[in-house]
Amino acid sequence: MPTHHHFDHQSKLILTYWEGDIKDDESIQAINNYVSDLHSKIDTVNSYNEILNFLAVTSIQITPSGIKTVANIANNSGLSNNKLAIVVRSGIAFSFAKMYQVYRTRLLKGNKDIGIFNSHDEALIWINDPIVEN
Repeated sequence: MPTHHHFDHQSKLILTYWEGDIKDDESIQAINNYVSDLHSKIDTVNSYNEILNFLAVTSIQITPSGIKTVANIANNSGLSNNKLAIVVRSGIAFSFAKMYQVYRTRLLKGNKDIGIFNSHDEALIWINDPIVEN
C-alpha cells in the first residue's frame, strides 16, 4: 500500500495519495511514517490543511480496530486545528472513512474538521472555503 505525500507550500496544503491494498499493519506503519515526516517539518506545515486521496485504492482489508489505531496516532500528531478532506469512492471506502471521521471527531474530540468527498475537486472547494460546511 504505497502512499505519496506532496507539500504544496503555496496553497498550504498536504496532499497524500494512497493506492493499492489497505491493510491494518501497513496503514499503521504509513501513518507513523507520515507523522514522523510531519514532525521534521512541523514549523512549516503546522497550519496546513490536508487531503487524503484514496481513489487509487484497490481493496480495503482494514478492521475497526485498525481505524481506531490510525485515528489515535493521527489525533496525537501535534498538528494545529485545520481541515482534513478524505476523498473516497462510495461503498466500503466511504463507510470506513465515515467510521474514521466519527471516531476522531466525536470520541477523541479531535483537532480537525473532517469532511468526506467523492472527488478531489469537491475536497478542494471545501478546504479553500471557510464558509462551506461538510
